[in-house]
Amino acid sequence: CTSGVACTPGCKYTEWSTWSSCDCSGTQTRDRVVTFPEGVIDATCQSSKDTRSCSKPEGCTETAPDSGDATL
Repeated sequence: CTSGVACTPGCKYTEWSTWSSCDCSGTQTRDRVVTFPEGVIDATCQSSKDTRSCSKPEGCTETAPDSGDATL
């Protein structure tokens, strides 16, 4: 388990996905899913999501209605 994201003993996960493009909020995300026990998604074995800060892409100037997320 890496990146400060907790792992539950006995659970197995896919490798982390590649980082997403930097969005207008200045955030990138990646995820991984449970592979064992197969099909079990509960409080002990849950898919994980990791985030990190990044430089906002050019053109991020407005705030999208209702979501608070900036748009291009």
